[in-house]
Amino acid sequence: MRSTMNVRNGLAAIALAAGILTLTACGSTQAGSPVMPQAGTASAPVSTPASIPTSAPTSEAPTQEPTTDPSTEEPTTDPSTEEPSTEEPTGSPIGDIDPDLAAWATNMCTDMGGLLATVFAYPTLTSDTPLGEYRQAFVDYYANVAQAASTALGNAQAGHAPDVQGGEEIHQAFITYLTALADISGNGAILVSEATDVASVDAAVQQISQEIGDLGDADFGIEDGSYPELQAAVETVPACTDMVSGG
Repeated sequence: MRSTMNVRNGLAAIALAAGILTLTACGSTQAGSPVMPQAGTASAPVSTPASIPTSAPTSEAPTQEPTTDPSTEEPTTDPSTEEPSTEEPTGSPIGDIDPDLAAWATNMCTDMGGLLATVFAYPTLTSDTPLGEYRQAFVDYYANVAQAASTALGNAQAGHAPDVQGGEEIHQAFITYLTALADISGNGAILVSEATDVASVDAAVQQISQEIGDLGDADFGIEDGSYPELQAAVETVPACTDMVSGG
């Protein structure tokens, strides 16, 4: 299955990306795939700071004059030739995007990326898998989706909407979507846990998938293509471009 998410179709698709991709991932809920996944894994992208190499001890070169005679060496910091590469707005790698907007987009896409990774960790089991194992795999799956959605929701609620056109609408749509997804998935884990046979598990999964699919189809009052600054951020911020590059 392939993601249909494409940033060029408008920022609304990005804000509701999890809904669209959840529908794609969960639209086929029929058990029977021959591979048993690692149930309950939730992978979220975590950025780790690059390690700083230890500096080697410096040795003095006896043939070089300390700093008194610059005439024999060509200066390497001529402002006329180096000017373009030394001035970077606000030290940011994202060009003209406002730093607050870039931070919001980075947080949103990072959280969404972690959520989607969890969504795509979908159980694939055969129908002759023992009931306890079969049921628990889906309980773990929906519990993990609920946890990932709740984590992203908490981060969104702790932040603030970007101060650009449509910023409040998108931010609130993000919160509304995550709230509903956490509720559906959490309740889904309970529903699956109460199933008494494989057929009941399948029926519960179908129901949950339908609810998540309907959520992904909702527009939350967002009008496609009406958020130029937000769309520019999504097209520029690495956390977002990495997430949608395969769309």
